[in-house]
Amino acid sequence: MVVASTTAVVSRRHVNLAGSGPPHTVQPYHAARALSLPDAERAIERAAARARKLAAEAIREAMAAYGVVGCGVGHDPNQKRPPLAKILASHPLLHTAEGLLFRTAVADAAAECGLTVVAVPERDLSAQPAIERPLGAPWREDEKLATSAALLAIAVACGK
Repeated sequence: MVVASTTAVVSRRHVNLAGSGPPHTVQPYHAARALSLPDAERAIERAAARARKLAAEAIREAMAAYGVVGCGVGHDPNQKRPPLAKILASHPLLHTAEGLLFRTAVADAAAECGLTVVAVPERDLSAQPAIERPLGAPWREDEKLATSAALLAIAVACGK
């Protein structure tokens, strides 16, 4: 999670959206491959619900600490998930589905917390945001993209 003001990043931390309960993995679709289709559907929904809950907790903490006004997510809200059976049969689709699950969880949690959510496909975000990043190196690609999304959310939430 990256929290930014209009001039600098003020917080950067990892948020565990997988939790510690079953299936004990940050890759719920990978874990679901070993299950029957109905069990896989239930396991993935549990993972999505857990991710939304944990994201909402982290967002509420950030709102209390920093006065957060919006949430930017590198996420295409129009991206459709293929049928589960097709996902489970394709290793690349497993990764795509997991990314979609966690980004959707963050966007949904932010909306539940009453924030303006700005969802922008990652391909449309700059990995070199024009903002001070004083919280030390290294800056991973996802953190740079999150910073760009945060700046867009600030602009939208503040009506600029």
